[in-house]
Amino acid sequence: MSKIRLKLPVSLLRTIRELAEKNQISINRTIAKALAEHFTALETEEYFYRRKSRGSRAKYLRILRKVPNRSPVKRDRL
Repeated sequence: MSKIRLKLPVSLLRTIRELAEKNQISINRTIAKALAEHFTALETEEYFYRRKSRGSRAKYLRILRKVPNRSPVKRDRL
């Protein structure tokens, strides 16, 4: 692991402390977890953006035509 010095607004540090206490984990782990979740979300967004550029409406409609036209099963009905 690496160490960094980090300056945070008092209100943010207070929130982090409260979350760490609530989840019974350290402040360091709370911050690391929050950063990991944030970067994962950014990577996911980037993945879908790239994936979108490979798609086409024609391909979508071609695949959709293969789906049988039938009523949903009873448990899936509204």
